Amino acid sequence: MCNQDFQKVANLTILRHILNNWLFQRPTTAQEKMINPMVDIIVNLVNGGAFNPVNIQQLAKPIHFSKWTLIFFNIFYKIGLTNFFGDRQLKENNAYEKRFDCPYLVLTKDNQIQI
Repeated sequence: MCNQDFQKVANLTILRHILNNWLFQRPTTAQEKMINPMVDIIVNLVNGGAFNPVNIQQLAKPIHFSKWTLIFFNIFYKIGLTNFFGDRQLKENNAYEKRFDCPYLVLTKDNQIQI
């Protein structure tokens, strides 16, 4: 394998690792289902130098939920299970109690940052 091919493979491995870490709180099957179309688009861009229109159309499709999925989602929302993975991550990082804090600064005319 030449150096350029190795670099492409290494970059794709790094990309997959970054996307996996971004979604690590989701179940593995949901991660793969969400990551694979994005990785395919980037692989085609790196190898061919252009986007594959089929992959773009696949990624751009709207998501439709069945009636039962919506009913279950509403039930899970009402009992607080929709934030399960995010809440678990906050608890692991000892930040659950601060989940409603505003970690950002709202700039107004009175409190502008001087550079």
